[in-house]
Formats: sequence, structure tokens, C-alpha cells
Amino acid sequence: MTYDLVMNSRSGSASLLDDEGQEKMRQLFFAAGHSVNMAVVPPAELQNNIEKAARSDSEILIVGGGDGTVALAARLLLGSDKALGILPLGTFNLAARAVEMPLDPMDGLRALLDAERQSIDVLRVNGDVCLCLTVLGFYPHLAEARSGFRGRPWWSKALRVLYELSVLAVRTPVLELTVRTETEQQSVRTRMASFCPGPYEDAVGLLAKRVDLDGGSMAAYVMKGSDRWSLVKAGLGYLAGQLLEMKEMLVIEGSSMILNVKKRKQVKAMLDGEIVILELPCEMVLEKRCLQVLCPRDCEDAASVQAENRQSVSS
Repeated sequence: MTYDLVMNSRSGSASLLDDEGQEKMRQLFFAAGHSVNMAVVPPAELQNNIEKAARSDSEILIVGGGDGTVALAARLLLGSDKALGILPLGTFNLAARAVEMPLDPMDGLRALLDAERQSIDVLRVNGDVCLCLTVLGFYPHLAEARSGFRGRPWWSKALRVLYELSVLAVRTPVLELTVRTETEQQSVRTRMASFCPGPYEDAVGLLAKRVDLDGGSMAAYVMKGSDRWSLVKAGLGYLAGQLLEMKEMLVIEGSSMILNVKKRKQVKAMLDGEIVILELPCEMVLEKRCLQVLCPRDCEDAASVQAENRQSVSS
């Protein structure tokens, strides 16, 4: 089998993407009886190279980078027979974690060469593709100014999150958000709301875990409190794996949602790790099982990833 492998040269470690690292990766393909067309390119050349790979005759396209790189490839492969393989080289690697991919790149590549195809749900956000999370409120503003987050231990990141919630988040404007589904409408004053292609479950640590990848229902998580204590309480509940049980958290599910913010024509958001401006009203529609991805087979690696999902966001 022939694979296409496109990697963001600004992601991951230099030792992985240099000539020696690339040769090691090629040897993994050859040892498994496959051939590979490999490209390591800067961000400015990613789209052209991924588009070229999406049009090729290969059955599988593997992309190496962060969640923005993965989302770019997903947009091009929606509805096609070509499967997407995710090689985690970013900071949070939410898409890789969702499919329980080993976070070490070489272990991840080995898992991809023995992976199974699965058709997963994708969320359309004003037509754009969301594989993991679209977040409104204070977090996109903080993410623009954040530096030095990569590589820090999970407990250090947890302290940083609590600081941001208690000091920085209360300086961002409150959103008077309205969420309308097929059956209900909710209006909430909030400083943070997340929208996902499927429901998450509580877990101890900084990253929650998707319940499934093809459940057929999107989920919204809206923080109802907007004062400092409510934000800190929600942060503690999140880290303790109890956020969804708190009265401050509004959970809404459906196959589509229309979002509006009072007195706003647009709002800043983080979509799979990328800062975007959403035009309002914003339409979110779940497309069921429209993307084929590679998921590792049941193995010890998957169990270790599940444990790490609950304890850290180390890249």
C-alpha cells in the first residue's frame, strides 16, 4: 500500500523532522511492506501539499502537526474514501487524543501502520470543519496572548488555568448567548461556551475525553456563572473531573444549533486550536460519519493514552 505523509516543519521536534528522522520513518513503512510519499513543509506550503496528497491515488493520507493541520486535511477528505491518519506533533493534539493515538510520534506512526478505519462525525461551524472543540468567551482571547505553555507539566498548566480563570478571565466581556436547537432555546450570560461534535465525559486532569466518535449528536457546554468565584469553582470542578455535575454547567445536545450573541455581529472563537472570527448568527450542523480516520487497534498503547488524557496536556 502507498501512503502520503505530509508534516508541518514547525511542529514536533527538530530531530524527528530532520533527514535522519525522516529516514527512520521511511524505514517503518518499508518494514511493514508499504511505500510512502513524504513531504516536510513550512506552514505556508501545507495547504498545497495536503491538497495534492488528497487528490493522489493513495488510500491513506497521514498528516503530522497540530489540530489546525489536522482540520485542514479533514476539510479536504470529507465524504471521500481516503482515510485520514493523525500523527501528533502539536501542543494539545486534541484530535489525536480523541482517536486514542499514542502521543509519541514514532509510536503513533507504528500504530497508524496497524490501524483500523472508522467513520466519525464532524461538526460544521458556519461551513468550516470542527473535529474537536469550538470555544467562545474568554479562552480565545487568552490563547492569543499565551506563551510558554508547551512542554510544561500538567500540574503547572492546571495552576495556570486557575490563575487565568480567577484573574484574567473576568476582564473579558460577558456574552449574552442564545443557543437554539431543533427543540429548545436557551439564553445564558456566560464567559465561556464550548461546542463539540459529540459529548464528553468528566475526567481528572486538563483534558476531558470524548464518549464516542460517531454518536450522532453534538454537545454544547455553557458556563452559567460569570463572576470570579463561579469561574474558579468551575475550574476546580473541571480539574477534579466533576464539571458536568455542577449546577453552573448547562449541557445541551442536538444535531444542529444556531448561536447568537446580543448586540454582536461577530465573535472571536477558538476552532480546533485556531483563532477565528465567527459571523453571527452562527450555524452549527453535525455531519454524521462523514470522515474516515485511522484508529489504533486495542493495545497497551491505547490504555496508556487514556491514562495520559486524564493527567496531562504534554505534547
